Amino acid sequence: MTQVAILKSERTVDIIKIFGGVLVMSIAAQVAIPLKPVPIILHTMVLMVIGLTYTPKLAMSTMAAYLLTGAIGIPVFSNFNAGLPYMIGPTGGYLAGFLIAPTIMAYCRQRYPSGTISAICICLLGNLLLYTLGVAWLSYLIGFEKAFYSGFVVFIPSGIAKIAVLVVIMRYLKIA
Repeated sequence: MTQVAILKSERTVDIIKIFGGVLVMSIAAQVAIPLKPVPIILHTMVLMVIGLTYTPKLAMSTMAAYLLTGAIGIPVFSNFNAGLPYMIGPTGGYLAGFLIAPTIMAYCRQRYPSGTISAICICLLGNLLLYTLGVAWLSYLIGFEKAFYSGFVVFIPSGIAKIAVLVVIMRYLKIA
């Protein structure tokens, strides 16, 4: 196989991963526990999978494609929402975190030894980044105290549960 053919096949695989990531994120975004002002949604678990299995560049590209898909009006966000007005609403900081968290998670995954403890720490870091940006933006909208409680504290149990389930699945599949 020539170098050109190898590069084309690698690009094809990357494009498939990006489209697959956007598709799975879009589907998982519809699985939600409706809380106000920010619901608990399954797509954060998919975000962690992307952060743990993609390269940093591919993770960022996938999440940028997901956000762009929603920005142009395709209903990929929770409750089939889309558009820029939705993106600057209460979930805006979390959506910004979608771009940053999996990229940094993928970077850490490349740099540190793989294993269960490493995967848990990287997922905790990803969640911390996601919640930090989410609470920061939410604070702007509703004040820090309310944002901290309704944008972080209420998500701690579900975040821990998502990480535990994800790590168990990844260990079973021998990825972590």
